[in-house]
Amino acid sequence: MNIWGKFKNIFRNRRLWRTFLIGMAGLGLILVSLFGRNIGQLFNRPDTIKAALTSPWSTHGGGYGHINRSAYAGPTTNAIKWRNDLPFDGYRGGPVIGANGIIYFVVGTKLYAVGSDGEIDWQKELNSQVWGSPSLGQNGNIYIAAYGEHNSSGQIVSGKVVAFSPTGDQLWNHSTTSWLEGSPLLTSDDRLLIGDYAGYVYCLNSNTGEEIWQKKPSPATGVITSSGTLAPDGTIYFGIGDTLYALDDTGTTKWTYDANGILQFSPAVTADGKIYLAVGSGSSEEKLQVLSSTGTKLWGYDTVTLAGTAAYSSAVMGSPAIAPDGTVYIHTLDAEVTSCDDLPAGMNCGEGQTELYGGTRGTLHSVSSTGQKNWTYSDLLVPPYWTSPIVDKNGIIYAVVEPSKIVSLRPDKTEVWNLSIGGVFATPAIGEDGILYLIGNQPNAITLALYAIGNTATPGTPGITVTPTTGTTTEAATTFDFTVVLNTAPTADVIIGIVNGDLPTLSEGIVDKTSLTFTSVNWNTPQTVRVTGVDDTEVDGDQTYTVTTVNANSEDEDYDGIDPQDVLITNIDNDTSAPAVLDHVEIVPLTATLTSGQTQTFTAVGKDATDSPLADVDFSWTATGGVLDRSTDTRVVYTAGDIDSVFEITVTGILDDISRSATAQITIIPTTETPITILPPSEGDYSEPLPSSGPESIWLINITVAALAAAGLVYRRRSLMK
Repeated sequence: MNIWGKFKNIFRNRRLWRTFLIGMAGLGLILVSLFGRNIGQLFNRPDTIKAALTSPWSTHGGGYGHINRSAYAGPTTNAIKWRNDLPFDGYRGGPVIGANGIIYFVVGTKLYAVGSDGEIDWQKELNSQVWGSPSLGQNGNIYIAAYGEHNSSGQIVSGKVVAFSPTGDQLWNHSTTSWLEGSPLLTSDDRLLIGDYAGYVYCLNSNTGEEIWQKKPSPATGVITSSGTLAPDGTIYFGIGDTLYALDDTGTTKWTYDANGILQFSPAVTADGKIYLAVGSGSSEEKLQVLSSTGTKLWGYDTVTLAGTAAYSSAVMGSPAIAPDGTVYIHTLDAEVTSCDDLPAGMNCGEGQTELYGGTRGTLHSVSSTGQKNWTYSDLLVPPYWTSPIVDKNGIIYAVVEPSKIVSLRPDKTEVWNLSIGGVFATPAIGEDGILYLIGNQPNAITLALYAIGNTATPGTPGITVTPTTGTTTEAATTFDFTVVLNTAPTADVIIGIVNGDLPTLSEGIVDKTSLTFTSVNWNTPQTVRVTGVDDTEVDGDQTYTVTTVNANSEDEDYDGIDPQDVLITNIDNDTSAPAVLDHVEIVPLTATLTSGQTQTFTAVGKDATDSPLADVDFSWTATGGVLDRSTDTRVVYTAGDIDSVFEITVTGILDDISRSATAQITIIPTTETPITILPPSEGDYSEPLPSSGPESIWLINITVAALAAAGLVYRRRSLMK
């Protein structure tokens, strides 16, 4: 019987067929148990790209569906695990996270690769500004879309896509006719798509950079300022001007949708094919619009809010985030609008104006899966930067609610935690370990930092987490904050003392708390200790001191006696020393006896009133009876001439227009005569002062000529001057 006949017999035998089906079902359960995480990622977001199945946050928006949702649970505390300080060179796109745990991002014109421990693995100069996030391929390669060349007037005239290996080696570079502002979109068949500012879409081979096709969707007239989005069925979406274009894999337009507002941000597409649009300036007040996979509008949400009788105009600040239950979160910037006809007396609008815009505020909207308002969150009347909210697998929201503050909220709007740092410039990302990564200013500074936020202590293990454990204050009274949190719920109160390390003087820093108390209720809420730098008038340089976290005191035996990590702080000095003043010049040696043709090296040093050497003193040398060879500014070589006499070599030092001179005595004797010996005087016995034309007299120090080694002795000014 052939093989096909055997299979037919199997299919006809019901018992065998049932056994086959049960076996396949069991295999399916095994696959789900082994690979459930990846399958969940596949269906929780439209990431048909292999890279998205292995990277926790592979591109802008978390994956190539751009729904700003993580497949992992985010941090439950605001503890700062670590911080990596960076130069302030401009920043736009958010970080992405590779399967190896490496965080990739661009600051200024440099691409950085930072390990999960906060250390920089490598960095590469791009020589171009970058607006979007990097994108990660299925092979671990990193792809960057950047500005390109500038013309002689400084205008950007092109863009470029650059590919790097996981170790930072550049693989290829492809130029486009206009600049690029989005992140590259990668497909499972090794294609890369990117749109430029002129409205063209490019399809490249992601392995080689070779162009497959280039098209300008018809009848597009706008610009592309965002990333393309990949749908589960392979449709590619680009926002061009006010219009959403649905393209197939050849770049052919399948359908279009007019949003009546600029599509400045990437569309978001969920696993069921629904498309979520953040709509910018235009005639539509529905700043959030949802479409079917065929381009039919399902519903719109008007983000304009009312505060009393004042109307507000609204503008979106980023792409929406879609939670597992279908709830949508979106940021808006709201501006108060007053009709020019309603202005108080004395106030006028400009020519042609009909409305006047007042104070602005940032609002986070929670919208149901059918377009109904759940709630809004406006912490302060301060707008956030251009960021999108993100959600984790449990529906917890992480949002920048003002320029320097990020909050974690439950779906019912109750707060989990908040954290104030420097300004946050882009959407954060969540790693597989539950750590949230974001880039913002350092507090009280103009430099950037990459922050890793979250408590990674072993669950169920009692312990105390202090973060960060190093920092700086300044004598200008700037502050440094660190947090303390318990790892588990205690059975009794836990008290931790806080002690300044520079007691009793408190000369470098002062803490704002002397103790922290944790209970079974607040144990997982980090408590902040603020340290303020102390000023002094001493030029003492930067001083390091320690804030001590005292061993825990508790009736809970698991916590009693635990020694939390102390915090090492550097207080930056803001005092400067008085300018150096030239007090005298010292010559070594002071005397020498030479025969004709012999040489002697003399060295000059400028000193202050404390006899300390000074830098930057200019010297000039004069002498008679021989030849001076000035080999350096402070050292000369003197060669005796054919004379028999005693004369002087004079050096003059100048610092800040202050002039000081010193003179050495040189005795030259004929070469045919035996050197005479001048006996040294008894201690304290000096010869008469030699004649001097200056305001001071020079005392002659007698030495033994035969013992020329004695000529190297240094005689201080108090032994030379009267």
